[in-house]
Amino acid sequence: MNFEDFKQKVATAPALDFGDIFGKSFDLFKKVWVQGVVFMLMIFVISLPSIVLSYAPLFMTSGFGSIDIEDSPFITGGPSFGVLIAQLLFGIAVSTASIGLTAGFFNICKNASQNKVFGSNQLFIFFKKRYLVKMLVINLASIGIAILAALLFVLPLIYVSVPLSFVAAIFAFHPDWNTSQIIKAAFSIGNKKWLLSFGLLVVTGIIIYILIIVSCGLGIIFFTCFQYLPIFLIYNQVVGFQGENESGQIEIS
Repeated sequence: MNFEDFKQKVATAPALDFGDIFGKSFDLFKKVWVQGVVFMLMIFVISLPSIVLSYAPLFMTSGFGSIDIEDSPFITGGPSFGVLIAQLLFGIAVSTASIGLTAGFFNICKNASQNKVFGSNQLFIFFKKRYLVKMLVINLASIGIAILAALLFVLPLIYVSVPLSFVAAIFAFHPDWNTSQIIKAAFSIGNKKWLLSFGLLVVTGIIIYILIIVSCGLGIIFFTCFQYLPIFLIYNQVVGFQGENESGQIEIS
């Protein structure tokens, strides 16, 4: 599917039912929850360096051990410039890798929906040389849009959060498109189904939060992947996958 066909699909997309998407999300979750756990564990692992750097100033200035604050590599009241740069670079690296992992998870969802063979190894299918630079550029573009929206206060940031949630899905199923096309496509489908997408993201977020509290924090690993499933299903219902059947859409059974 080329970019023009995609835009036509979105422009003529039928109305979608909240309950139908929500119900199918549970059905799909039953199939991919194991890969979802691996997905979340990988996100945690790659985030560890950033977490360590974030808490390093606290440990260095809290009197832990025999380190004196004046001898610490951190400036009083905050980390040094070098640490801030390291945090920024690690943060960009983590968010870039997260796009690749999320795109891989969306491909797992596609294969699971088609009852095809799928496994956790598919999380890493985009970690290839030809995709790395594109993932970085997509990530930087998304960050730039989010920062610009934040500077315009809360409502614009809330609005763009929905289209940006489709970026990884567009990249997953159209990895050869350029960055501009991927961002435009994400905003196209996000704007078209904004209210539905926002509602599903809010409801799934509340459910996941409750499950995390009830499970004493363990739910963050087991249930967080659920929030990505409505995005995949909206994409499937709006755009579909050419060659799967006459409509191009996948049926969840």
